[in-house]
Amino acid sequence: MLSEVKLVTLGVSDLDQACAFYARAMGYQVEESGPVPATLAPLWRFDPALGGRYAVVAADGSGLGRIRLVQFDAPGQRLWSEQIRYNGTGYYALNFRCRDAIATMEAITGAGGSASHEPSYWEVNEQVAVRDSMNQDPDGICLDVFSYDRGGELRGPLDTEVSVLQTVAIATRDVPRSAAFYRGLGFEVLFDRVLDFPGLQEMLGADRPVRIHNINLMKDGSIVPGRVEMFAYLDMD
Repeated sequence: MLSEVKLVTLGVSDLDQACAFYARAMGYQVEESGPVPATLAPLWRFDPALGGRYAVVAADGSGLGRIRLVQFDAPGQRLWSEQIRYNGTGYYALNFRCRDAIATMEAITGAGGSASHEPSYWEVNEQVAVRDSMNQDPDGICLDVFSYDRGGELRGPLDTEVSVLQTVAIATRDVPRSAAFYRGLGFEVLFDRVLDFPGLQEMLGADRPVRIHNINLMKDGSIVPGRVEMFAYLDMD
């Protein structure tokens, strides 16, 4: 069986700028770097004649929740845009726990990223309440950062200002089918909910009231990082 998600790969327009952003905004440091091997071309589906560089950045030395930033010599194209917000599929956002969502949002904007609004307050259940902020790095990659107002002790201590990557959010048009795929890889459902709480529209930066179907899956109940999250906007057809 596969492990939890240990590493995500992000295409960036300027590798040095991206490394500086993640260091300044989130405290992520470069663990390794170098040229992108041409042997990866069949797996990543790029022209082997195309040159590129990469850097792996991480919040700590645990080997969990790392980010691989990749820049190729030719300009790329963003896969996600506002035009496909409600019906698009594929990677949507990276999710991180932090000590203070407001301070992290300010660090992100101060380092060259952006945020559409102040962190939103969300009561997950009677035991847990969070402040959640949707932000973007300089390349428009969505960074969802949250801090606990209540219930953080249930997830244990946080040793860094911003955690290792917690969850990869994936947009899909068929949440149950996508969740079944990951269950086949050994992931287990942590929660399965339809979300329509007050403030959801603002939190997601949507231009209309929204409801979403959300399934969060984890590989091992003892490992918080490395989860995957399936979600879809409802009633948008």
